[in-house]
Parts: sequence; C-alpha cells; structure tokens
Amino acid sequence: GGPEQPSVMSLSGLLVHAPLFPIAGVLGVACFFPLPDNKPTVEELLTSPAFLTCVSLLFLGWAWAAWSGLYSRSREEQARTIWHLVNAGWWFLACDVLSGLFQVMPRLTQFYIIMDPRHAMPLEDRLAIDGAYWTETLLHIPLSWLCFILYVRKDPRRFALENFVNGAAAAGTIVYYVPEYVAGGRHWPEDPVIFFFGITFGFVWLIVPLWLLWRNMSRDAAAAAVSTGSASKKRS
Repeated sequence: GGPEQPSVMSLSGLLVHAPLFPIAGVLGVACFFPLPDNKPTVEELLTSPAFLTCVSLLFLGWAWAAWSGLYSRSREEQARTIWHLVNAGWWFLACDVLSGLFQVMPRLTQFYIIMDPRHAMPLEDRLAIDGAYWTETLLHIPLSWLCFILYVRKDPRRFALENFVNGAAAAGTIVYYVPEYVAGGRHWPEDPVIFFFGITFGFVWLIVPLWLLWRNMSRDAAAAAVSTGSASKKRS
C-alpha cells in the first residue's frame, strides 16, 4: 500500500498541512487585533458571505482531494496539492481579491487598509497594487484551481502548469512589494504584527515557487537522463 495518512500532529503531518496553518494566524489577527470601535465585528466577518464561501471552497476541495486518495500519495505530492488549494481559495481569493481589491471581506479589508493606506485611496491612486490584484483575479486564481484539480487527478500536465502558476506568483510578489521597498516603504505599517503578516510573510510566494521550480527542474533532468540512458542501450 501507499503512505499512511499523516497525523496532523506528526512532523510529516505538520509539513504536509503547513500551507493551512498561516490561515489560522491571519484569522487570529483579524479577530483579536483591535480596530476603531471594533467595527466591523468578528461576527460580521465569520458570518459574511465572502468568508463562508471561501471556507466552504477550501473544505470541499480538501474533502474531494482526500476522497480521491490524496493521503495515499507521497508527502510532497500531498503538500503541493494543499499549497495550490489554499492559494486558490484563501490567499489569492479571500485575502488579496475579496479583501484588497473588492473590499467585501469584513475586518480583513480594514487590515489591508492598515497594511497599505493606498487601499483606501481613489482608483487612480492605487493602480500599482490593483495591477497585482487583477492579475490574481484573472490568472492566478483560475489557474491555481486548475493546478489543484490536476494534482488531485494525478494529471501529468500538472508540473508544467505549476511552473507557470508559480512563476506568475513569484513575479507578482516582486511587482507588489519591491517598488514600495525601493521607495522606502512609506505606505507600510509600523505595527510589527501587521507588518509580519502583510509584508514579510508575502515573500513566501517568492521562496516556495522558486523551490518548486528547482524540484521540477531536477525531476525533469532525472527523467531525461533515464530516457537518454534507455535510448543508448537500445542503440547498443
């Protein structure tokens, strides 16, 4: 049989489900970090259609993947599948698009404004950040869902799509953060908690895509070496 289903409390289980854990951190900040007059309330966040839709998508996606045999596969395959699921359903959709761009997610929208005051500016003054958000809306989110589906179905095309999606995410991270850093970070928050979750943590989408690209390149190189070796044996 394949690998046993990892307990979340085991080391391998923690690594497999690592993409899920920062969601709890963001929700903790959203629920307990003080806002002026505590408005919107935590209840408004947890009962909002935007929040419930995203959580439902995450749960249904995870349930389908688990039912389809996700936990009989390698730990890395499991982690990659969950990575694309949480990107599609939470980080790109719930956070950046629904909170940063359309601003329909209670409390999280206010944290985006604290993280970068340009979120409260007129449209013509926030084009730099909206360019990244529209790229996520039109490219990252649908292709991340497709990549997740291909992983669940073990479709061999998943690696090629993954390279494209992760490359787009890494480029988006650079476009979103680096110009503001070069300008001195004048729009960034002073609060260390908001700075960590809003700014520092964002570079995960540069580090992980580059690591996955290297893993896929190594995989392709190994497959090419095996193919070359087999062809040489046939000729001899």
